[in-house]
Amino acid sequence: MNALLRLDVVATHHVLARITSIIAKRGFEVVTMEISEPADGRRQITIEVAVADEHALRRLVAFFNQSPDVVTVVHPSRDAIQAAPGE
Repeated sequence: MNALLRLDVVATHHVLARITSIIAKRGFEVVTMEISEPADGRRQITIEVAVADEHALRRLVAFFNQSPDVVTVVHPSRDAIQAAPGE
C-alpha cells in the first residue's frame, strides 16, 4: 500500500538528508517526494511511500518523530498522526 505523509520540518541545510536516511535505513521505498520552499524557518515535505500495512506506517511515523528536525507528521486524509516531542 502507498501512504501519503506531509512532514513539517525545521528548514536546515541537512534536513532532507536526515529524512531520506530515515526512509532508506528502514527499507521503505519512496514513490514521490515534494519539497516546499522554506517559510518562517520551516519547510513542508510531502512524501508518498510504499508500506506493507498500517503497522509499518505507524513505525515510520514514529521514526520521523524521533528526529529533532521534524515538527509534525500529518496524514492528509486524517488529522496529525502525532506531534513531535516538545510541541
